[in-house]
Amino acid sequence: GFFPTYGDNARVPAGGNVAMMFAKDPAHQKAAWEYIKFATGPEGATIMTKGTGYFPANTLPIDDPAKLKGYYDANPNQYTAVRQLPWLTGWYAFPGENGLKITDVINDHLQTVFDKSTKPDAALDAMTRDVQKLLN
Repeated sequence: GFFPTYGDNARVPAGGNVAMMFAKDPAHQKAAWEYIKFATGPEGATIMTKGTGYFPANTLPIDDPAKLKGYYDANPNQYTAVRQLPWLTGWYAFPGENGLKITDVINDHLQTVFDKSTKPDAALDAMTRDVQKLLN
């Protein structure tokens, strides 16, 4: 099924993968770059999608009969994520060096509401205070 959305202009943040190159040697950099281009290109996206069912990192193979079109015809449930492309938007990240900490603080405070150790209003106040400290 589709990821739940609310409202007429609802959007879903696209998570994703990343390719990083840490090589310092020019020959290793060249080899790594060739691999990254392959892995994120139509051929690599096709191999990865067929092998894992994960959304392709590249939209070029989606409608190509020699790549994913036949796969999706035979596996319509795997096509669900592709059908949600119009709803995707960028992934939000908090600015600064505390971006990941802020996400953890929010999750930690939400957990206190889920486990009923804190009332929602108190958790929101504490969350706001703790996040503001990390944004400064």
